[in-house]
Amino acid sequence: MELDYFLFVFMVSLGVFQLVASWVKLEGISFFPRRYLGYIFATVMVSGGYGWFFGIDRNIADTAGGISGPFLFGYMFGALFLALVVTLLFSSAVKARWGRPDSEGEQRGLEVLKRMTFIQAINRDLRRNR
Repeated sequence: MELDYFLFVFMVSLGVFQLVASWVKLEGISFFPRRYLGYIFATVMVSGGYGWFFGIDRNIADTAGGISGPFLFGYMFGALFLALVVTLLFSSAVKARWGRPDSEGEQRGLEVLKRMTFIQAINRDLRRNR
């Protein structure tokens, strides 16, 4: 039950991160070269996650062996964090040679991820702060 919930939140979060990356044109954290592929991936992950998780009756009280509230929060937070880490690292690995890390001047925040990957942005900032 705990693993099911963790995987559900992970799948949906990964889909939502790709939806946002496609919607806002954050190409640095998108897994895909085309925006429509991000939309398709997001649709499959979110609808597939909900269909899989809620396709079975999982309404079990915590007193009857279900997951209690604090554990639900912990699993949700852990799955969200893992989905974020996977998104940042996988997109950086897939697009290792993509981006223009030195051409952007002084962009800050999420705007940087429109032109370079997360790892490229970290490397750029580390080089600047030496």
